Amino acid sequence: MPKVTCSWFHYKDDAPELLHMWLHLDRLGPVRFHTLDHILDLQIDEPHGPYDMDEYGYVTIGDAPESFPLSRFVGQEVVAVHHIRQLSLDTRIGVRLEFQAESVRILAIGDELVVISGLLPERMEADVTIEGPP
Repeated sequence: MPKVTCSWFHYKDDAPELLHMWLHLDRLGPVRFHTLDHILDLQIDEPHGPYDMDEYGYVTIGDAPESFPLSRFVGQEVVAVHHIRQLSLDTRIGVRLEFQAESVRILAIGDELVVISGLLPERMEADVTIEGPP
């Protein structure tokens, strides 16, 4: 994975929110991660440019910041991908990407794109399961 690109939604003085993420994968090219309610949508797609939404805010785009959970994996290969199912919805809401020694989960929680290397809050953690081999 040579690169991670993120687009961020900005509104007034609120903290920016992750809108889209692209993992640039050697064999596939850029794969866009986006949420559609509780569904994680993945598409092979080039990153878009920044845009203004007038009084509703604006969107910026660029390389993922160093503090972003996937940034430390740039230059590494994804060795496995597993679906994540939310039990209460009985639907797949994300994926777990396995790297050499660690994993990262990418989830559609509500309409938010969540990227996490640790655990979710306990109530949410109890409501998800990994499908496939560990």
